[in-house]
Amino acid sequence: MRGTLGMVKREMLLSLSKIDATQTFHLIFFNEGIRDEFKYKKLVPATTKYIREAVTFLAKVHPKGSGTNPLPALERAFDVLAKADRSKKGKMIFLLTDGEFYNVTRDKLLRDIKRMNKKNDVAIFTFLYRFKSDNPSDPDSIESVLRAIAGGKEERFTHIRD
Repeated sequence: MRGTLGMVKREMLLSLSKIDATQTFHLIFFNEGIRDEFKYKKLVPATTKYIREAVTFLAKVHPKGSGTNPLPALERAFDVLAKADRSKKGKMIFLLTDGEFYNVTRDKLLRDIKRMNKKNDVAIFTFLYRFKSDNPSDPDSIESVLRAIAGGKEERFTHIRD
């Protein structure tokens, strides 16, 4: 995310500024594994206190690593959601990336997500930050993989080009 991390941070801050204090959130960054995680390691209420701490956390996140594998971060996200209040509906994961996934095949990624999400019924929204479009008809292209992770639901995939 060397060229796009600033844009991603701005979008995250904008999203955090719009959520209600009754909602909860958590932040995890990944590359070859979990790279940075919000210090509470659980869902926290979107109160002014936690939003301010998230702003400080985001300011300290910088690009690192060369390859990306989202599975460890997704496993962590599902773990956080599994420990959350089960009575609350509308659990979501927002997966943002600007590149290809390495060290994991499309099939393994989709199979593991399905396994992790079996009991949780979590909606996964994917965001591709890429200026050049790859070939979405290629089943192994990052756009195709992200669409599949989003359950094939068009409203859960966003390609952000600039």
